[in-house]
Amino acid sequence: MQALASGCIGVITVRDNVSRRAAMRNRRTASNCAQTAVGNEIGTDVDTHEGYHVNHIALVRPKGGAAKTSNELKAAITLARNASGGARECVWSMPAEKLDSLSPTTFGEGILVLEMSRWSDIQSLRRHVSQVYEHLLPVRHELEAPITDPSSVLWWSEKDEEMYMEPEIAKEKLTLLSMSGPCEEAFTFSRYSPPPSVPKIHPSVIPPGLAISVKSS
Repeated sequence: MQALASGCIGVITVRDNVSRRAAMRNRRTASNCAQTAVGNEIGTDVDTHEGYHVNHIALVRPKGGAAKTSNELKAAITLARNASGGARECVWSMPAEKLDSLSPTTFGEGILVLEMSRWSDIQSLRRHVSQVYEHLLPVRHELEAPITDPSSVLWWSEKDEEMYMEPEIAKEKLTLLSMSGPCEEAFTFSRYSPPPSVPKIHPSVIPPGLAISVKSS
């Protein structure tokens, strides 16, 4: 009986070791899949932003137009605009009063500019955008979804450029994204283009024919 018990313990130990090894393999596989998914989404070498900042603009359209924005939606938009919370990765953002004054003239009737900002790296910006839209979830029924044209766009700028972001440039980037799809000069989180200093682009990042470079005059 003692020998049998000892044998059973040995079998259990082996099975436990096999289970632990399998669990470790599963964890490694899951980790690799997660890393691959991130790589496919935002490209490779995403930490190499030397010499560049990433810019972002996001638009929303309240149902009934900006003039009929409810107090609840206004409060949510205020929270969303303050979502960066003084994050050190945010190198510049346009004040709310300036954003509101841009909306009627620059981006179309009834459209509100949720934010215009510049960030030191794209990972920090992506975390920030997730926080922004969390604030809008409770009032999403008050927003038109989707806006006909792209409602957000990203693009790179050199770090020594003036911190102020011209609204006209942001509008050009939205137009470029709408007309040509994601490209080197106007892209999205799901169709990411690395900074000019990073030559390698994951093949799934930009579809063939859309990896164009448009030089502004």
